[in-house]
Amino acid sequence: MIEYLRFAWTAFKANKIRFFLTTLGVFIGVTTIIIIFTIIQSINEYIADEVAAFGTTTIYIDKFPWVITENYFEYRNRPPITLKEYEALDRNVTYTHWISPIAGYRRNVKYRNERLERVLVTGCNERYPETNNVVADIGRWFTASEVRSARLVCVIGRNIWDELFRKQDAVGKRLKINGYPYRVIGIMEKKGNLFGFNMDNQIIVPYTAMRGYAYTWRGISIAMKVDRPAKLEGLKHEAQGILRRVRKVSPQEEDNFAINQQNMLTDFYNQITGTAYIVIFLIGAVSLVVGGIGMAL
Repeated sequence: MIEYLRFAWTAFKANKIRFFLTTLGVFIGVTTIIIIFTIIQSINEYIADEVAAFGTTTIYIDKFPWVITENYFEYRNRPPITLKEYEALDRNVTYTHWISPIAGYRRNVKYRNERLERVLVTGCNERYPETNNVVADIGRWFTASEVRSARLVCVIGRNIWDELFRKQDAVGKRLKINGYPYRVIGIMEKKGNLFGFNMDNQIIVPYTAMRGYAYTWRGISIAMKVDRPAKLEGLKHEAQGILRRVRKVSPQEEDNFAINQQNMLTDFYNQITGTAYIVIFLIGAVSLVVGGIGMAL
């Protein structure tokens, strides 16, 4: 052991500059790996929190899959998901009764002299709180009766409450969406951002009450939630069969709709980070090998 230390000390005295540069290179390489690894871990936590908002027991029926790696034009040419599909699912699905259409449009909103432009107005039904994990912690949500009768009522996000009503009492007041007067019946709990979109900057209305200014025939999403994960696969198969029948998809044809769920996003993200970890390993290996060679010479 003493001989090794003497050899190292002799090599250091004879090649101080090379020893210093080699050590510096190894240090920079290892430090870079640690920094990149820490950043990826932070992103992992962020993505996990964001994806959790979609729910592990919820599926979404859409025209497009959430992850598209090829054949974009094939997806674009699909017919949209419409209220006809929602109504068929609502009548025939047996695995759950938590089903809601989701139609989103940006519209101008006004209350007295306050005006907001291009606010997201989301149309849904009374089961949206269960399918999408939202709560009206001030006031209430709209009822099935209000959806059936297309009542002009709304539940507003925290930002809307702040900007239009200055956090004063809003329940019972009327605001205008594209000129239509809606009575505020509830204020949603604060949700924060979801993949960069501020969830508190929206207004929720019965989907039946937005037909005067929204074109649901252009396409909607459908959220469906089960009470436990074991039912999820059964719900997917049942929904697939109903949708194929309603959309007249022949047995030889592939589905012309997408059934999306949370794990699609996590699987895609894990593929990306898996590649990143391999790159980090290679960078570290090269740094250490080069450093080892430099010290040995």
